[in-house]
Amino acid sequence: MTASLSFRDVSFGYGDGPDVVQHVDLEIGPHELIGLIGPNGGGKSTLLKLAAGLLKPREGEVQVFGRPPHAAREDIGYVPQFALFPREFPITVAQAVLLGRLGVGSGLRWSAADRAAATRAIHETELDALAGRPLSALSGGELQRVLIARALAAEPRLLLLDEPTSNLDQRAEEDMFALLAKLSDRMAVVLVSHDVGFVTGYVQRVACISRTLICHGTSEVTGEVINELYGHPVRAVHHAHPHGSAPDRS
Repeated sequence: MTASLSFRDVSFGYGDGPDVVQHVDLEIGPHELIGLIGPNGGGKSTLLKLAAGLLKPREGEVQVFGRPPHAAREDIGYVPQFALFPREFPITVAQAVLLGRLGVGSGLRWSAADRAAATRAIHETELDALAGRPLSALSGGELQRVLIARALAAEPRLLLLDEPTSNLDQRAEEDMFALLAKLSDRMAVVLVSHDVGFVTGYVQRVACISRTLICHGTSEVTGEVINELYGHPVRAVHHAHPHGSAPDRS
């Protein structure tokens, strides 16, 4: 079976600078939910941009469903770390989600298929009651769901998310991870997260990146592994797991 996403001996650096990521090997199967963790500047966002085709590797090969990312663009949903538009922009939730059909659907005039795909994405992210609300009236968690719905409107098979739970409270974070776990039933999901303990309660594997990359099963992510990855002791913060299991550590 063709991997959803594969990195083969991938290195990348900006301009003439040193490699930001170096000799990365990673293969992600269909329906896998993988967490990508590491220190600031370790290469997490760079890996997502390489997977999305926004950057090209200096060495090695990136493939999405057996093709270069630019050739598999219609199969990729990408949610950047920050919304790159003013919150005051006069657009509703439904209109923002429809923008996910640009380059996928019928063009600048929305077809019935475009609207149906956007409606499904709005429903799946539980935004139905907010569809007519302007973006300026949304909370941080609601805006994150809009950005995910916009990506889902393109009907991707690979979803890439750069810190989708940043600046969310614990309840909103729980809801976000539960949504991503549900989405992995039909697509591969790769998410960057700083909440190490919490993310391990939902993902199948954790990819630890600090220039080079090592994958772990979630049970293998111990305090020693985290301290080595970040280069210094990491303070433990206990979260109550939403399903009543033992607390996670971050």
